[in-house]
Amino acid sequence: VEQAGLEPRALVWKDDNGADDAQGDAAGLGIVAAFEAACDAVSQESGAPPALLYLVPTFANPTALTLGARTRAALVAAAASRGVRVVADEVYQLLSFPGAENAPPPPMRHFDPDGATVISVGSFAKYMAPAMRVGWVEGCADTVLAPLGDDGVISSGGCGNPLGTAAVAHALRSGDAAAHLDHMRAALAERC
Repeated sequence: VEQAGLEPRALVWKDDNGADDAQGDAAGLGIVAAFEAACDAVSQESGAPPALLYLVPTFANPTALTLGARTRAALVAAAASRGVRVVADEVYQLLSFPGAENAPPPPMRHFDPDGATVISVGSFAKYMAPAMRVGWVEGCADTVLAPLGDDGVISSGGCGNPLGTAAVAHALRSGDAAAHLDHMRAALAERC
């Protein structure tokens, strides 16, 4: 990140794991307010807003914090109003315990109706096989996928991991991926 000329900054806030409190609580600063304050500080210092906000909104490691739906919506709205792209690392989104009461809120991209703010990334390594090295990127084709198409490997018909990609494609088409995910959820629930 630093080699690209970017200066990472950490956001520190108090949140009530999964609470739908976009403004925080009396004991601390909510993530939306912390983000807005950080944007204002960066804009004052550099004359431009931050380029992006990177976060793990679901089961963030090491705390297992999950942002509530209202918090996600408010965060996306705050980022959009400031022209800040959100990179949501949603690798754990599919790993909730069985039952609707345990499901996390919808992915961050759900709260970005025009698709111009949120880039969602995920990985099959979290639930299919460690070191799978196959993932996905979701976002608006014009703002997210178009720049990726400029990559020489992709545009020349290449692929970052052809064997892994073929294995994942087969598992998705055959239904094995969904069955394995159900098994993983049940196994994780038994351990907790």
